[in-house]
Amino acid sequence: ADVIGHLCAVVGAVSDPHRWEPQQTKYFIPLSGLDDLEPDLVGHKCVYYVQQPGAPSAADALVLRTMIERGSFAILGGTNACLQKWMRQPVMKRDDRSRLIELPTLGVPELAAITVQLVEEAGYQLGTADGKAPGVSGGQEVWGGLDKSVMEYIVRQTYNDAAIRENNANLAATMIQRAITRKNARVEREGLGAGRLTLTPQDFGVEMQTDEEL
Repeated sequence: ADVIGHLCAVVGAVSDPHRWEPQQTKYFIPLSGLDDLEPDLVGHKCVYYVQQPGAPSAADALVLRTMIERGSFAILGGTNACLQKWMRQPVMKRDDRSRLIELPTLGVPELAAITVQLVEEAGYQLGTADGKAPGVSGGQEVWGGLDKSVMEYIVRQTYNDAAIRENNANLAATMIQRAITRKNARVEREGLGAGRLTLTPQDFGVEMQTDEEL
């Protein structure tokens, strides 16, 4: 599923949005903006997702009204200032199913966990600099061969707190794409023995330090 931003405004399509379940809809459709849609093209029982929408317009309001009529709704993810403008729109005020929900900003542990999950979903594993993925040892919490502290260290070395607040879990996909690019170059240099399906800290652009520094 796509990742919701720091705040989201929801135009509800069911009587109680807190009881909504995914099977009540047919599609989850990401958009770059509501202006991607003409009202005639709004589907029935669809969920539309827009991250960082622009300023609301009259055309956007028409699209939102059509979504409500057709049992669809939109999830808008963005900053407080941005979404407050959307919540002041008449179409939002008229429908009591609209919600402004503040979500907790991801921290380093959460972003590290999401990154590991996406790595595994992409068919890769996390390993050491020699391209191997060691097993669990010493009772440590290990994710795909790298213990939790190592993955969190990689995140801290890659992004500062401000970047994580601004971009949230989208940073995980960016990290992984960069790591795969570096991994491909590493395998091309060193051969398949370097670990074709293993991503190392160095692939993430991080040189590991001593245990004390971790």
